[in-house]
Amino acid sequence: MTKSNHVTIFTAATLLLLGAGAAHAGPQHNCDNYASFAVSDAFAAKKQGCGFKGGRWSTNFKKHHAWCSTQGVTMAMLTKEDRARKTSLNSCNATGGKPTAGQCNKYAQAAIQQQNTNLVKKCGYSGRRWLLKYAVHKNWCMGATKKAIAAEQLARYAQLSQCVAGKP
Repeated sequence: MTKSNHVTIFTAATLLLLGAGAAHAGPQHNCDNYASFAVSDAFAAKKQGCGFKGGRWSTNFKKHHAWCSTQGVTMAMLTKEDRARKTSLNSCNATGGKPTAGQCNKYAQAAIQQQNTNLVKKCGYSGRRWLLKYAVHKNWCMGATKKAIAAEQLARYAQLSQCVAGKP
């Protein structure tokens, strides 16, 4: 079963548990379940390093429950909020989320090693990708997605492979 199937099933189950037929928030639907799912999503986003901000991503059960229970909050609003969280999490999964400081330390070290190979083998590559500045590589990494980081590492590796093979 794919991740999208899991998300679809999860969303459908959420709507059933929340009582999709209810017109207004309050006793008609289950704010305990709504808040539990919201907190679960928030923790998943933190674990994945997505970097999301705002009330939608709070890990505070009481805050989600209080919003759900507020007069005027409708089932449509709860459903919209749940879908927005799911969409954001899916997007984060697709990009790999944000790296940790430790991962960026390793990335910067690898970038420096690759630049040293570039210099030793006299490949002649230059530009930001080939700087011998640890901080520049680490800072870039901290603002990038894991997917972008992997692409950058692969690009350096591909260039070095061509150089070492005698095809710069």
